[in-house]
Amino acid sequence: MTRSLLLVLTIPCLTLGAVRFEPSSNAVEAQEFVEIVVHSAKSAQNPFQRFALRGTLRTPDAAALSVDGFCDSPDGSLHRIRFLAVKPGSYSYDLQFEQGTEKAIYSGTFTAKPSRRKGLVAVDRENPFHFVWSGTGEHYFWNGLTTYALLGWKDDNYIGEIIQRAARLKINRLRMTLIGPRVADASRWYEPVRPSDQFQFLFGPWPAGEPGNVHAPKWDVSRFDTAYFRKVEKALLKAREANVVISVVFFLDGEDEGADPFGKAAMFGDDARRYYRYVNARFGAYTSVSWDVTNEWHLFRNAWWVEQFGSYLKSIDPYHHLLSTHGRGDFPWSLSQWPDMALYQIWDESGGYEAMLKRRQAQLATGHPFPQINEEYGYEDHYPVKWGGNRRPPARSADNRRRLAWEITMAGCYQTTGEKANRNGDGQGPPTPGGWINGGFDDSMHMLEGYRRMVEFFEAFPYWRLQPVQRDGAPARLLAEPGVRYVVYLPEGGKDRVVLAAGRYRVRSYDPRSGEWKDAGIAGGGDWATPESVAGGDVVYLLGKSE
Repeated sequence: MTRSLLLVLTIPCLTLGAVRFEPSSNAVEAQEFVEIVVHSAKSAQNPFQRFALRGTLRTPDAAALSVDGFCDSPDGSLHRIRFLAVKPGSYSYDLQFEQGTEKAIYSGTFTAKPSRRKGLVAVDRENPFHFVWSGTGEHYFWNGLTTYALLGWKDDNYIGEIIQRAARLKINRLRMTLIGPRVADASRWYEPVRPSDQFQFLFGPWPAGEPGNVHAPKWDVSRFDTAYFRKVEKALLKAREANVVISVVFFLDGEDEGADPFGKAAMFGDDARRYYRYVNARFGAYTSVSWDVTNEWHLFRNAWWVEQFGSYLKSIDPYHHLLSTHGRGDFPWSLSQWPDMALYQIWDESGGYEAMLKRRQAQLATGHPFPQINEEYGYEDHYPVKWGGNRRPPARSADNRRRLAWEITMAGCYQTTGEKANRNGDGQGPPTPGGWINGGFDDSMHMLEGYRRMVEFFEAFPYWRLQPVQRDGAPARLLAEPGVRYVVYLPEGGKDRVVLAAGRYRVRSYDPRSGEWKDAGIAGGGDWATPESVAGGDVVYLLGKSE
């Protein structure tokens, strides 16, 4: 059969022997995907142990992308492949399907119309410590939230509400694990979150031999649970519509018994690689995705393993989603080419301004600058006594979490926070919706309103042009685009003096707790004294060049 007979543009499907191809459309908006469904006979063997469907996508700029399809049925009779239109224009594709004795090829085209969809998040090439939405070119001010067991909620509509609430509060990234923690409840983290008829800790990408046994579910890692993956896709779709990125975490707490389904003996094996490859094939066409190779890699793997799987995931992702790995302690970022950003876990003040500024400067010195994020610096009202915390206020309160977020931002970096999972803060209270554990919320949770005001402040001007200025021992933190704009943050109020470039600057103060702006007069170049503010209450000053 010739290639011309295989082109399908005006009919809904094409049957080649026992294989039937069904393209979803021949026209989409840019930043959306076309899906081709492939129906075939059932497979006599495990259909997940090899990738039967492969494709080549030719983009408007003549690039040829290799794209994996994936099996979407336990019996192998249904496969899908998705092609993301990363820009407007004309696309063409070729497919190859081979399963058992069945072989078929198929070709098609589609067009992508211009759209206002924001698209994938990427590192800003001109300002490499920052991010942009690749679809619109708008800057993406990273404001993350930990919601590890989001997929443990049984109601997909409630998961959608969690995502929509996050978007309203200017949260644009959620950390979400694909494999639930191997715990009966959250007492190991000193939180009172427990399973119920609405939430469970046991979930994962493979069929479980003992689905009721959270400690040893006996995953069949040679197959994938297609119903579970469809649940995940519902969340990704809702996130895409809300302009929220889901950080897909491949492993969580991998050191726990039964939590690492492959084990150290097979950690580089076919099953492990197939897991990453299947997830990439299945989710890669969603613009609402970024990749996290594993959470806390140092607890159950080593840096060499992370290097191998980070590089592998980078090599098979045709669309280049943001990619990194989260860990306590520093991954050797300067030795690797695959990470797009550095993700740290540095708790409390030790992970604030000085620590993040130091890491930013160290990354700059490598000649390969990219964004620096403290992804975990202590959650609201979370007091792990075993890990050196205490129960005396204001330890890890909503207010000092917000101030730490400001300090991290003033270092030219970004952060991810987590809401309280315990109303009483003592580990003995009634069950709560879950906060950082699963994203659940109620009317008592207000911390993120302060984070929203921080984002609104920085989105009011071109923040990506400002650089942090190190001022050892000074009360104020300073970001500057000399001669154009300055941001001065006093985390404890009071006053300070700042040296400005020649010129005149309009000064406005901003209350980060209320979001209130006030005019604070005109500043001249040279040595400028901030107005004195109430001690203990943080305050921000924005100075912009006055014509």
